[in-house]
Amino acid sequence: MIFSADELYQELARFDATMALAIRRAGGGPDPVLDRTLAGHVRVFRAMLDEDGTAIAVDAADAARRAMDAADPAAPLHMLAMARQTLAAKARDADADEVFVMATGPSLERRIASLELIAPS
Repeated sequence: MIFSADELYQELARFDATMALAIRRAGGGPDPVLDRTLAGHVRVFRAMLDEDGTAIAVDAADAARRAMDAADPAAPLHMLAMARQTLAAKARDADADEVFVMATGPSLERRIASLELIAPS
């Protein structure tokens, strides 16, 4: 199945919102609802991206879980920021490889760049 760049962007935005929730819960212990949401994002990325993209999405979701579970979440939050950036870069690569049918509007790269966040300090 071929997904449009807009569909990829929308899923990245939803995933980014979930990551923001995980960052807010960092150090607060596991959250079953957020865990199910993360698993749902991974399933969607599995359908949208190749094997490498799926592995990157799994790594990002695992980093979010580790950040929530950690007593000292500084290192897991840094890993989460790196995983988010890697996933955005993979989406740009997928777009450049023409895996997706481009939709009208702003370029995917500019929109994905707006999702990238600096690692929390």
